[in-house]
Amino acid sequence: MLVDMNKTPFNEGRTVVDNGREAGAVVQKQSGFLAKHAVTLAIMAVSSAVLVISLGYRVGNATAPGPGLWPAAIAAVVLVLCVVLIFSPHLDADSNERLENRQWRLLAFAIIPLLLFVPIMLVAGAPIASVLLAFYSLKVLHGRPTMYSVLWAAILTVAVYLIFILGLGISLPVGLIFGGTL
Repeated sequence: MLVDMNKTPFNEGRTVVDNGREAGAVVQKQSGFLAKHAVTLAIMAVSSAVLVISLGYRVGNATAPGPGLWPAAIAAVVLVLCVVLIFSPHLDADSNERLENRQWRLLAFAIIPLLLFVPIMLVAGAPIASVLLAFYSLKVLHGRPTMYSVLWAAILTVAVYLIFILGLGISLPVGLIFGGTL
């Protein structure tokens, strides 16, 4: 009987210690379901609550939508995406990277202006808040040149004005400094 020397052994050349480490890693990966999917489960809980609350309102249909139609539709889509995400086989513990301090600062620099957008909009009005948010995003977060940021912030603000005020007929807050009310 001829033996093929190019074949790998049963444990593929690993020692018993290597196999033991691999078994420990498998146990660690299996026990990390909650850790891997905690955010997904939290989003599912919030979207489930939004779905239940929005179904309490009049939903209507596509031609005559009620106040609960779009929140219910978006919550349903988010729930489906979360289920797909939970059952995705490519998620493992190795794909979860820890955020460094620099990344946390960038995340804070991105979230804080979004939280300040509504108060700025109530005081200064939607156009000024939009131009400030767009400029901040382009200049600070993306590092674009100043003139580029100013130009595109103005273009985006005009686009928002044309779409919402002229196109859809939705009135946006003018702000307290321009005689608006809360």
